[in-house]
Amino acid sequence: MAESDSGESAMAEKARELIFSQSHEEVATLVNQLFMRQESEEYQTARALYDYCVSDFPNHLTLKLLKVYQCSSDGVIRFQSIYQLSETLNEFRNNNFKLSLEPLHEIKRNLISCLTMQETNESDIKILRRIVSFVAYNVVTLYHGKWEELSECIFLLVDKEPIKAFNIFVDLPPVYKEFIDRFMSKILEKAGNVFRYPNQDWSLALQTLVKMAIQLYNTAMKLDVISSLMETQLDCVVENGKEHFVVRGLKELETFLSRDMNLYSYNKEQCCFVSEFMIQMGAVEETQTKEIVRKINMLVTKPSKNDFKNDRAEYDRDWYYHLMNLSSLQVLRIFASTQLEDRSRELAIRRLNVLLSDHTKKNVKLEISELRELLP
Repeated sequence: MAESDSGESAMAEKARELIFSQSHEEVATLVNQLFMRQESEEYQTARALYDYCVSDFPNHLTLKLLKVYQCSSDGVIRFQSIYQLSETLNEFRNNNFKLSLEPLHEIKRNLISCLTMQETNESDIKILRRIVSFVAYNVVTLYHGKWEELSECIFLLVDKEPIKAFNIFVDLPPVYKEFIDRFMSKILEKAGNVFRYPNQDWSLALQTLVKMAIQLYNTAMKLDVISSLMETQLDCVVENGKEHFVVRGLKELETFLSRDMNLYSYNKEQCCFVSEFMIQMGAVEETQTKEIVRKINMLVTKPSKNDFKNDRAEYDRDWYYHLMNLSSLQVLRIFASTQLEDRSRELAIRRLNVLLSDHTKKNVKLEISELRELLP
């Protein structure tokens, strides 16, 4: 018994040293070990230590992982740090954990830096937006505060990098009127343009417009502009023979709404808006569209009360998005890392196959130096 207590005490002390160290390298190593095979000794030791950090120093751990993302030059470590943080914050949310007010100010500042870094790509933003969601929920909902820096960040991004701005915006909790006022007209314009001329970001633009309508119900602002915009642009999309964008967009909207409703508990008026918009969508003469519309209508008329929980599919999606930003050689090196758990390596080799296939079809050009290094 004494030996067990001594071991726990040593682990707790190690967690303290790790969290309050000036260096971020040990935390980066710890996070990397959490993505190794679960039967490995490295993983099991890292998991025990990480759990101590979560239970004893949740606020400082949040800040530390953000700093790992900011400071590391290793793309895999950067991905792992924010993915692990998003998973941890999701557990905090499900357990009704509240960040402490004093460290929250520094967390906010560092998170804004993460969002605006040049190195932050779209795959990172898809994870960072979930972190923003939790932090904003603490600031606005739990502490009834304001986060003007985030509003300004979205305002600045929507001009230069609108897709980043869309991603950050769609996962926000209910916010105050002044927060939205700063960027509302710009984000509606940019999302409307994508909605009018469909591309790979059409689904995200759709979610942005729907989320803006949901937010406006919370701020008691008029919805006429959004309703008119969505109805007009939807007709244009269908007339131009782009129904496949509508089908994919609605499938992703269903997933988005399921998560958003569970997180933020839509009121009756918000559910009615979604239902009315689905009626417009139902006018599209496409069997798949009508089926998805039916599912979304059921979602808003009989909402589930289950907590949203991340699953393996979400990790796979986030990891694959990350791999899409890497060269074939970088992906191969990830696959060659035998310490990485099997599913991550499997997705890496799948991505490499796609890259090589695209090269064969001349869709993607690989450098000669890369091809040489790919050879056994």
